[in-house]
Amino acid sequence: MRAVGDGGEAGAMSNAMQGKTAAPRVERAVPYSREHTEARRLDWYFPAPEKANGRCVMLIHGGGFQKGSREQWDGVAAALSALGYVCASVGYRLAPGFVFPAPIEDVRIALDFVGRQAEKCGFDPRKIAVMGSSAGGYLAAMLALLPPKDALGWTDELSGNTPRPAAAGLYCPVVVTQFEPGECAPLDGCIRMLLGADGSDARRAAAAPLERITGQEPPFLFLHGTEDTLVPAEHCERMAARLRAAGAAASVCLIPGAGHGFGYGVETPAQKTAFAALTEFFARVLKS
Repeated sequence: MRAVGDGGEAGAMSNAMQGKTAAPRVERAVPYSREHTEARRLDWYFPAPEKANGRCVMLIHGGGFQKGSREQWDGVAAALSALGYVCASVGYRLAPGFVFPAPIEDVRIALDFVGRQAEKCGFDPRKIAVMGSSAGGYLAAMLALLPPKDALGWTDELSGNTPRPAAAGLYCPVVVTQFEPGECAPLDGCIRMLLGADGSDARRAAAAPLERITGQEPPFLFLHGTEDTLVPAEHCERMAARLRAAGAAASVCLIPGAGHGFGYGVETPAQKTAFAALTEFFARVLKS
């Protein structure tokens, strides 16, 4: 793993992780859509004006496609804002009431909305990164994989003008949707929840991030715990290898001893290690 930034960046990041900087200005429960507004809401986190760096991170929570909330990312979003990022933590519709491709529709609309707020919120729409954990990592990956006018998750609310995210930082993401009998049974249960009644092979393939790699993707960073018993780290390594083989940039940071869903915070040693890698990645990729 690369060292994180120069002395100034490292000092700012240390302060952010230790809560030594001013709290961001937060706007809660902002609707990002005309429909399904009970779920389609986001929380904005704005840095102090003197800290703003003109970049944005959109965060997507996990929860097996059936639970979770945008508030799970409070600590991480606050720490990113302390480093100058505008952050948007996004909610979306959940199973079993809403199944594939509903959550993809939602996050696509959210990304489009966030991009349209760039001038008002003080960031460059070409420098939006996405990040997520577990199911949220799946959705963030799909945002980075889908071309702007792809049919999957397309709705009339989309402008078609929002570019792909400039980077994707994924904590223990779900990237494999097809398994051998008896393989990854708990994870397979999450995929069944995502897909609903139609769990056919064709539908699993349509939902698979691994099957959508073209080489046109932005840089990816995978952050995965070595003790994750739900999503094998090998899945991230497989996807990173496919991205690289197609000509895209992808790296994997394995976090010793971390289990699934470890990333919601910046307090534990595992969280600090992952956050350091994530912020170094964002600073490097979004700077260009």
